[in-house]
Amino acid sequence: MDLIKFVVSVPEEATADVVKREVTVTLADGSVSSVDVVGRAAGDSAEFSGPQDSEVTVSVVNVDDAGNKSEPRVKVETLKDTFAPPEPGEIALKVTGEATA
Repeated sequence: MDLIKFVVSVPEEATADVVKREVTVTLADGSVSSVDVVGRAAGDSAEFSGPQDSEVTVSVVNVDDAGNKSEPRVKVETLKDTFAPPEPGEIALKVTGEATA
């Protein structure tokens, strides 16, 4: 089974006292990974991978400078292979003779 690599992109946060975003990724097999995106700027998480055509649940929670946590923003996606295969190598026509009309 093919694995699909992905990152979680979080937008810039407008609230001044947000110091980090806690990103949690849950794969279809139940495995859970967490990573923090520090600061309010837009950013990407570390790279994750999961089986092609499997469901992934992503949760992002804002944490402020007092340690308070927001309600999570949750998104469920299916890991689809959207990459085309590489272009074929060079092709050529080879003349093999003459045809009579």
